[in-house]
Amino acid sequence: MIYKRKDRSDSFTRELSLTPSISARRQFILDNGTTIDNIKSWLCKIQWKILLGTFMIWLLLVQYMERNYVKNVIQRCHWDQWEQWNDNSDDNKPHRIALVADPQIIDDYSYQGRPAMFNYFVKKITDNYLHRNHMYMQEYIDPDNVIFLGDLFDGGRQWDNDYWFDEYQRYNRIFPKKVNRLTISSIPGNHDIGFDTMDIKTVNRFALFNGELNDVIELGNHTFILLDTISLSSLDPKISKEPREFLDNINTKIMNPSLPKILLMHVPFYRFNDRQLCGPLRESKQKFPIQKGVQYQTVISHELTKEVLTKIGPSIAFAGDDHDYCDIQQPYMYKNQPKVAREITVKSVAMSSGIKYPAIQLLSLNNPTDQLNEKNQETYQTKMCYMPHPYISIRLYVLLYFIILGGLIIEYIVPNKKNQIISLLHRESNQSPTLNLPTFDEEKVKSYRKSEPLSTEVADIPMFTIHLTIVTIIPIFILNFYYKNI
Repeated sequence: MIYKRKDRSDSFTRELSLTPSISARRQFILDNGTTIDNIKSWLCKIQWKILLGTFMIWLLLVQYMERNYVKNVIQRCHWDQWEQWNDNSDDNKPHRIALVADPQIIDDYSYQGRPAMFNYFVKKITDNYLHRNHMYMQEYIDPDNVIFLGDLFDGGRQWDNDYWFDEYQRYNRIFPKKVNRLTISSIPGNHDIGFDTMDIKTVNRFALFNGELNDVIELGNHTFILLDTISLSSLDPKISKEPREFLDNINTKIMNPSLPKILLMHVPFYRFNDRQLCGPLRESKQKFPIQKGVQYQTVISHELTKEVLTKIGPSIAFAGDDHDYCDIQQPYMYKNQPKVAREITVKSVAMSSGIKYPAIQLLSLNNPTDQLNEKNQETYQTKMCYMPHPYISIRLYVLLYFIILGGLIIEYIVPNKKNQIISLLHRESNQSPTLNLPTFDEEKVKSYRKSEPLSTEVADIPMFTIHLTIVTIIPIFILNFYYKNI
C-alpha cells in the first residue's frame, strides 16, 4: 500500500503569519515598556516644585493687579477724600453721581484687517478693564446714580438688529446695574447713531432700549436736562424734529424752575480754542480740536451753542466725545441777563480711547433749597477720578512671562551657560577676603584651566517644550478665571 503525505506547508505558513512569534511578543513588550519608562522618566524630570512656585507667583501677581491695585486706586476717589460741604450730616447728605463717558466697547470690526485672534484678546482685555473698574466703582464709591454720556458702542450705528442686540447684552454684562441705583444710558453718541448720515431707525432703536434721548429729570434738588445734540444738529427734519420740539418747549417740561440746571450731552459746545483753554488737567498739550469728519463733529455749531445755552440756562454742562478732559467757561445771555456756564468735557473711561489715563467724573450735589437760595451758595462739587493705569498690569504680566522663559532657556537650551554662571558664582563666594593673597604662576593657571574638563551637556528640547507649555497655560488659566464674569 502506498501512503501519500499531506502537504501542510500552506496552512503552516498562514498560521505563522497570524500567530506572533515569541521574539515578536518580546519585542512588543520591550518597545512599550521603553515608552512607559520614557514617560516615567520625563515625569520625574519635570520641576514640579518650580512649577508650583510659578503658579503661586502668577496667582499673587494677578490677584494684586486685578483686585487689590484696582481697589486702592479707586478708593482714592471716595467722596470723603474731596467733598467740602459745610454740613455733611446724615440729615443733609449730598446726592452723588458718577458720569461715565465714551466706553465705546470695541467689536469684531473695530480693528479691521487684524487677525481674529488679535481682536479676540483685545476684546477680552478691554472688556475686563471696563468691567472690573465699574464693579469696584459701584462697590467702593457707591454713587446714587450712574449716567453715561454716549458712545456706548464703537460701531453701533452700522450694525444690523441681531448683531446690535448681541452687543447690547454684552454691554450690560460689562456694566451691570446696581440694585436700588438709577442708571441712565439714554444719551446717544455719534458711534451709537451716527452724525452726518443718520437713519431714523437706528435712532429709534437706541431710544427703545436705552430710554428717552431728550428728557428732564430731578436729582438731588437739581434739574438735569438730557439733550441729544447730535440729532438736534441733523439737517433731516425727521431726525431733528423731536429734539427741536423738546428744546423749544423746555420751560414747560421743567417742573421747578428755581432749581439749578445741569445739562448733559455728548458732543460739546462750540468754543474759541485760542482763548477758551481746557486747563491743566487736560492730558493733551494741543488745543481743543474744532473739526468735522466722516460721522463725527468735535463741537456743535456756534449758532446752536448760543441757542441751547439761552433757552436752557444751565449752571454747568457735561459732555463727552473728545476722550480727554476740558474745563472752560461759556458766557451767554439768559432772560436778558449775562450768565456764565461751566462746561466740562469728561474723559473717556476706556483704555482703548487713545489716552494714557482713563477717568470718570464724580458729581456731588448739595442743595437744601430753604438755605442756599438765601445765601447763594454753591450747590455742586465735581472731581475727575482716575481709573487704574490701563497698561501697567499687561507690562508686568509680559515681563514675568519673559523672565520665566529666560530661565527655561538657560536650564534646558543652553545648560553650559547655566553651569558657567553657577561655577562663577561659586568661585566668587569662596574667595578669601584676606588682602595678602599668594601670587600664582600665570602659565600654571592657564594650563590648569585647559586641563579642566569641558561640560558636555546638550539641550533638552522635550523637557523645554513640556515646561514651556505648562508655564504658558498657568497665566492663561488664572487670567481666564478672573475674566470669567464677563
